Amino acid sequence: MEDDFNFPEDWGLTDDVFGEIRTVIFPNPTRGILQVEFQNKDSDISVHYRLTDMNGRSIMEGNTFDSLLVLDLSNMPTATYLLNLTINGKSKIYKIIKQ
Repeated sequence: MEDDFNFPEDWGLTDDVFGEIRTVIFPNPTRGILQVEFQNKDSDISVHYRLTDMNGRSIMEGNTFDSLLVLDLSNMPTATYLLNLTINGKSKIYKIIKQ
């Protein structure tokens, strides 16, 4: 089922730590589906992502060339997680809250 609802920016995280590539993560906190949008990203730029628990255990990891990364956290326990994104050698860690 496709959801056309756009979350207000205060429901998530937004920054431009990756230069021209603006990162929008929503909704945060989330009850299940977490979306990571990469604005102004060329399709040939790879994004490496790694979601860990607060003890550093890897939950999911991968690479994408897409401008939208969708992570399904619906089967994960309520907790705080860390999402590490790496683009063009620059990394940033975001705190993700699963309700």
